[in-house]
Amino acid sequence: MNITRRLRPAPRTLLAATALALVGCGSPSAPTIEEPTVAPESPTEPAARAAARRECPDRSGDGGQAAFDEARALTSTDEYDEGFRLKRFALYRQAAEEGHLQAQHELGWLLFQELYMGDAPEPSQRATYVAALTDIFGAGLRGLEAARTQFPGLPQILDAQQLPDDLDGPLAELPAEWVEEALAAARDCYAPN
Repeated sequence: MNITRRLRPAPRTLLAATALALVGCGSPSAPTIEEPTVAPESPTEPAARAAARRECPDRSGDGGQAAFDEARALTSTDEYDEGFRLKRFALYRQAAEEGHLQAQHELGWLLFQELYMGDAPEPSQRATYVAALTDIFGAGLRGLEAARTQFPGLPQILDAQQLPDDLDGPLAELPAEWVEEALAAARDCYAPN
């Protein structure tokens, strides 16, 4: 799936609300990430760092179907309905924590879209981007085909020993260090032993 940036960026309040919601609704898949040494540059930075500081989840779970189904059933005609978005994030998080593979992918993808469809990546968003990519990469490493084909060249990236120099698509627009960090975190948590 190829995504492009919208001409009109998402409202900052929506991005801030999403990041703040992730403090309580963060994805379970990203491992512990070191605190940045730079002071927060935006009001969403503390929430983003908190959302990204998580231990590797138990990969053996296969539950979460009810929460996943409820999240999928949610509909809204208003793309900026914050209550709708937050509820959907919370349900995907719950399902992912219970071991639902597709929920892990959806959670990472929704967060990535929230960030990517806004303005260009900012240093203050590093931890949140890394957490989102870790979910997507982790789902791909766990075998979900939709996650493995989320970005151009992702199957080769997931199977390679190191990140290639020639990233394509949305990953090419992010600092390579962020992508490398997410890939290392996903491998630490999800690579087959």
